[in-house]
Amino acid sequence: MQADIFCQIVDHYGDIGVTWRLARQLSSEHHIDIRLWVDDLNVFSHIESRINTQVDQQLIDQIDIRRWLIDGPVPNPYPIVITSFSCPLSPAWVKRMVAQSHPCWVELEYLSAEQWVESHHGLTSQRADGLAPTFFYPGFSEYTAGLIREHDLLKKRDAWQADVKQQKQFLEKIGVHLDAEQTPPFLISLFAYPQAPYQSFFNALNDLSALDTIDSIDRVTSIKKIKIKRQSVHVLIPEGVTLPDDLITPSHVTWQRIPFLTQADYDRLLWTMNLNIVRGEDSFVRALWAGKPMIWHIYRQTENTHLTKLAAWLARTTLPQPVQETMMAWSSPDRNPPLETALSTALLAPNWAAWQKKAIEYTQKTALLPDLATNLAHFCQAKTKNTESG
Repeated sequence: MQADIFCQIVDHYGDIGVTWRLARQLSSEHHIDIRLWVDDLNVFSHIESRINTQVDQQLIDQIDIRRWLIDGPVPNPYPIVITSFSCPLSPAWVKRMVAQSHPCWVELEYLSAEQWVESHHGLTSQRADGLAPTFFYPGFSEYTAGLIREHDLLKKRDAWQADVKQQKQFLEKIGVHLDAEQTPPFLISLFAYPQAPYQSFFNALNDLSALDTIDSIDRVTSIKKIKIKRQSVHVLIPEGVTLPDDLITPSHVTWQRIPFLTQADYDRLLWTMNLNIVRGEDSFVRALWAGKPMIWHIYRQTENTHLTKLAAWLARTTLPQPVQETMMAWSSPDRNPPLETALSTALLAPNWAAWQKKAIEYTQKTALLPDLATNLAHFCQAKTKNTESG
């Protein structure tokens, strides 16, 4: 099979992040020849260091990557065309597809956990020109297109999380130097939008209850004593994430900048942290597969539509109530309880233990569903075969 995949980068990195992961999986696991059309190679290069922004065509991981000029020349379309996130095709492209009686056109939509997605996934829209794109909705049930998940992803994750030495080497590589003689800090990755409630977040860390218990013997009385040592917290923030100039941090909390990572390294970062704060769609799904506690800073939409989407996903989970309140408060400054209260409660020892447990359980449950690339490949294979036989 051969497929043209189109990605118009509208904002941030989510569009190209999802599209690039999908293109690689369709190529490597389902042996589909991919021609990937991207309109902004500069943004692409932030998550894929091998991109040469000066050329119009290049081959990476056996994928033919083209600079997409909307009104540029149009080659013969491949039998499969995938347009990501409603990006428009030029009239010239559509004309070529009409001339071919094009067999398979998929509109890949944005991720949502809302109930209506299940009834809309897989629907076809018959156009006046004879083309009939099918809508694919990523989601969290067997009635949706599923989520991007490479076949060996969780196996790689488990091996990584079992190898402390490898984790430390990775942190050293990205500039995070831990003192081997001290208790490892509570590590947090923070990737959020500019309007994130940063000060409330750092205030909540002041009460972090992930503490170390130390047994000691009093030399005079020989009585065993239990001392509580406050664990330090270290927050890792990628380059490009804007923080307020007047940010105040508690004495036991430190933060540092880390480079903007490739997708493979970002996965490793998520696997290594105690807590991940992520934004948008691509990083959210990857944090889900990490099986670690996470906070999703969902992309803001008008009329607070994003809060409806966030609530729909939370309703599908069994996350503890303080955690759900934390996530809603993160994206809604006027929420009650406010973020500082909700997150402080979620980090209390019993709640933190429950959060860790539920994160693993939800990952395992979601991994039982077919993944997006597999669902998409099977659909396109059936569609093109039916056309050939017809």
